[in-house]
Amino acid sequence: MSGLVGRQPGLERRGISIHSVLRVLNVAVRAAFIVIGILLIGGWFQLRYIKSDFRILVGVIFVLYGVFRIVTLWLKGKGDERP
Repeated sequence: MSGLVGRQPGLERRGISIHSVLRVLNVAVRAAFIVIGILLIGGWFQLRYIKSDFRILVGVIFVLYGVFRIVTLWLKGKGDERP
C-alpha cells in the first residue's frame, strides 16, 4: 500500500510531477487572495451589513497577504535552485 502513496506513474511519464501541479495550484490560490482583495477594495461586493472602512481594510489585508505568500514562494523556489 505504501508504494502507491506519493507517486502517479501516468503523470511522471508525461513530464508532469505532483510537485509542479501543487506549485501551480499554490500560486493560483495566492493570486486569488490578491484578486479578492482588489475586488473588496474596489467595492465589487455589496456587503450590506459591513461598513466600507472595514471592507477596505480586509481588502488591503488580502492583497498584502497574497503578495507576501507569492514572494515567500518565489524566494523558496530561488533557494531550491542553488546547488
